[in-house]
Amino acid sequence: MSRPFSYNDENFTVIGNMLFGHIRVPKGTSFEGSEKIIEIPPELYKRMASFPNYAIPSKVNSAGIPQGLLNIYVSKENGIPYFYSYDSFHPGVYNDGYLYFYYYLKDI
Repeated sequence: MSRPFSYNDENFTVIGNMLFGHIRVPKGTSFEGSEKIIEIPPELYKRMASFPNYAIPSKVNSAGIPQGLLNIYVSKENGIPYFYSYDSFHPGVYNDGYLYFYYYLKDI
């Protein structure tokens, strides 16, 4: 049986064996293909069971309607894991918003 794992900060929350991402995207931010989004804490990275995923944007236009999905993946730079955008994504200039996603965590 594995030991319980708990984690919570401004960008990530672990509940049970699920990692929930809630990354703040400031007004006017856009991502080009293969651009870093955020560093992944090492304790989360070593428990991730998979790496490619989709992030769902919130409040990306003046009506607050999400526009599409952002393909994300994980890669290391100088030994540090990061989430990267796979495609270009231009959410707009109207409001701050969030990227939401979730991952299954493995037992270790």
